[in-house]
Amino acid sequence: MDHTVNSALRELFSDSQGFEELCSGIAHAVELSFWGDLEFDRKTAEGMIQMKMEPPVNYKTTNEVKRRLRICMDWAERLRRDLKWSRMRIVDTMPLALRKSLDGLPWEPKEHRDSWTDPKTI
Repeated sequence: MDHTVNSALRELFSDSQGFEELCSGIAHAVELSFWGDLEFDRKTAEGMIQMKMEPPVNYKTTNEVKRRLRICMDWAERLRRDLKWSRMRIVDTMPLALRKSLDGLPWEPKEHRDSWTDPKTI
């Protein structure tokens, strides 16, 4: 990550563990995005990633990885700054946000989740 992005995201995710988990989630979303534009279901793609298999595409260049990282970082900043989303919600949503961006499809994040659980019951 370049220095300016790194510091902008660090500002929004001040605790180091949260920042590391965000970065890990973004890296996972980028890796997952190379697995066939959702030709595979997510579980299959994640299994192939764990087995260290290479995606069935030949355009995984350094520039393409950086472009996808930039898209994710822009989404993370927007979701955190504008909508006040939690780090975990951002990480959970990142593969979808990235996929929609790569496909050129409109996607607007919902302000609220479709389901809700009382934190006292967790």
